[in-house]
Amino acid sequence: MQQNMYCPECGEKIQAGDEFCPNCGKKIEKVESNTNDSSQDPVNETVELQRSKEIPTSNKPKRSVVLLLLVAVVGLIALYFGLKSYYEPQRQLNRIVSTMGNPDKNLAKYIETNDPSLQKKISNSNLKPTQKYFANNRQGLAVLKSTLAKGKTYQDSYSLVRSGNYWLLFPRYKVKVKPVYVTISTNYSGVKIFKNGKKVFTTTKNMQSKKIGPLFPGTYTFKATGQATGKRLSTVKREVLNATSSEIGLNLQMATFTLYGKANSVVYLNNKKVGKLNEEGLLTFKKYPLPATLKGYVVDNSNNKKKKSKTVNIKKILANGYQDIFFKFKTNSKSSASASSASASSDNESDDTADQSDQSSSVDTKNLTTQQVNDWIFVHLKKDYDFSVTEDDFIFDQQKNDAGILEITVYENSDSSEMQAHGADGDVSHRVGTYSIDSDGNLFDEDSNSVISTHYGE
Repeated sequence: MQQNMYCPECGEKIQAGDEFCPNCGKKIEKVESNTNDSSQDPVNETVELQRSKEIPTSNKPKRSVVLLLLVAVVGLIALYFGLKSYYEPQRQLNRIVSTMGNPDKNLAKYIETNDPSLQKKISNSNLKPTQKYFANNRQGLAVLKSTLAKGKTYQDSYSLVRSGNYWLLFPRYKVKVKPVYVTISTNYSGVKIFKNGKKVFTTTKNMQSKKIGPLFPGTYTFKATGQATGKRLSTVKREVLNATSSEIGLNLQMATFTLYGKANSVVYLNNKKVGKLNEEGLLTFKKYPLPATLKGYVVDNSNNKKKKSKTVNIKKILANGYQDIFFKFKTNSKSSASASSASASSDNESDDTADQSDQSSSVDTKNLTTQQVNDWIFVHLKKDYDFSVTEDDFIFDQQKNDAGILEITVYENSDSSEMQAHGADGDVSHRVGTYSIDSDGNLFDEDSNSVISTHYGE
């Protein structure tokens, strides 16, 4: 049987005996096939031709690579525009300003300065005074933002500057701050000066001053504690510092004055019993330590009846240059003492005939004096101590916030003998808590975010 033959080169069908492929011209070689039969029969010559077939190569791997490259390119483009939007100058400014007004956020990464000494102090903790200032001054924070956006300097202390790049592509912006250097002065030797509870220096002579810094702009609490004429004195000031600040006076104040009223009346200064008028109806104080506010009144206990005089603003009278203070009763009874001096002004408080311990129910908690606020807070503070404490063992720092609410931050007075006897560090004043008098006249604990008293003295 004649077999079909094909060209081994192109696969074209060829006829037996063809020497060349009629299609591609390939020379056809014959292959002889011999058998081992003894008959030696002639064997037909056959040419066995095969067609070579190519195995097709798949395109799937190439397509996958191209697809991955396209996805990567699209992803990089999206990332670029996303980062470009995130690092857009206005958005950077928004984040910076938001952080400056929030003491719970980390501000150090957004701050720089030209002062080498201050540069070393850049840290989140050292920048808390800056954040505290703006947290309590939202209007100032808004002005800061608009000022920086215009490329101007705020309070001669803050300016927005370019500082390198993010990802080598996007400009980085920071707030450059100017350092604050202030001179602190006080009037007695041996006075310890504290800044935010940390001792800065101790005076070695009277009328001494010292320049401190560099500091970051912001709100600071300064305190001076010392002794004069055997009495322990303390002065506390809260100051907002910026590059234009220069001096802070922390003089320990004392005054000599004489009180006049009805003979044998009991004298109260800042709601504390301090003595009695003598038979002549007078009591003299020499070099009396002056707190930020000093008011007083007397209580007449004669005739088995208690009667309270009008309250007098002693600090105000002393500031006007007078040293003789007169207490008057509503009945217009005259004091047995005589002196030519300015009569005391009244705080227009009612002349109740109740004992001091019974006065708390009639106190208008929306119009408390500085001392009354301290007394009210102290009622709750002393419960937390297992040893006897007085108000002198604490420092009451009072300030009004932007909403007009009185806020009081209380620190332990580490210089008091009682606190030191119980392990207080003389260089550190520990914060006890922060309180406020809300719009309803309630005593509010800012730390626990709750009202702790609705009636004065309770």
